[in-house]
Amino acid sequence: MSSSPSPFLLCARQELLLAVRSRWTQIFATVFAALALAVASSGYVLSGGHGVQDFARTAASLVELVLLLVPLTALLIGVLSLAPERGAAELLFSQPVSRRAILLGKGAGLFVALAAAQALGFGAAGLVIFSRAGGSGLLG
Repeated sequence: MSSSPSPFLLCARQELLLAVRSRWTQIFATVFAALALAVASSGYVLSGGHGVQDFARTAASLVELVLLLVPLTALLIGVLSLAPERGAAELLFSQPVSRRAILLGKGAGLFVALAAAQALGFGAAGLVIFSRAGGSGLLG
């Protein structure tokens, strides 16, 4: 007797797969990395220096950027997900699955995709910062 995955997990997995394949998610990961590197490399310019800031200063500078970009990114990815091609939503909602499981699964999949895009973007920038500025401020 095999246990099949729940409809919630099936919807979440499918939504995650679609979001990861989306150009928009890949673009956002690249944008997060580019902006984090730009913030890290431009931090010392105002004080007359050059080079890459450490992690503590970069993290403090990225807070405002994250507060602005993450909700906008989530909104755009959510709109693109909930407005699929014609007929796809009707087919999905006509299945013998509760609407709650479908919507929560879609939301969970999109959340994981957005978190992965941020982790990839900021992680790539973090590796560059670590290679240039060292690990000072990493734990802070």
